Amino acid sequence: MPKLTPERDRTEFGRRMRLARERAGLTQEQAAAQAGVAQSTVVDAETKNLSSRKVTQFAVLYRVDPDWLATAGATELGEQMRV
Repeated sequence: MPKLTPERDRTEFGRRMRLARERAGLTQEQAAAQAGVAQSTVVDAETKNLSSRKVTQFAVLYRVDPDWLATAGATELGEQMRV
């Protein structure tokens, strides 16, 4: 069974990554498969940070604004969801 990361140990970026993935209705495994990366990359993204290229890749996958994902440039995730 995978080790769960306590919410307090996540970075702000990691919290946004997890929120966006969950709002997209994806598990870490599904997100990794669709992004073409290892599941460990998704885990790392949700606890640490990512390169700007990968941030954009996940923003497209999760259908959120890359600026919000990278920097919390918006006040609410809902304002950034793309249709």
